Amino acid sequence: LLHSCPLLKTLWAEAAAHIMWLINWTSTRVVVEKTPFEVLYGKKLDPEGLCKWSAEVWIHDPAGNK
Repeated sequence: LLHSCPLLKTLWAEAAAHIMWLINWTSTRVVVEKTPFEVLYGKKLDPEGLCKWSAEVWIHDPAGNK
């Protein structure tokens, strides 16, 4: 992930966490048609919060003090 995008090497921990999230979201050969998340929690994982790695984001501060 980090080799394909212009990010700092200090983000390896975040990249590893993102990869683990993706692995838990995908199905395995052992349990066909279900993801590890579905087996553990009995429901499908919502990919709505998944963003492109290194996507530019904006943070809204409603207090306006930053």
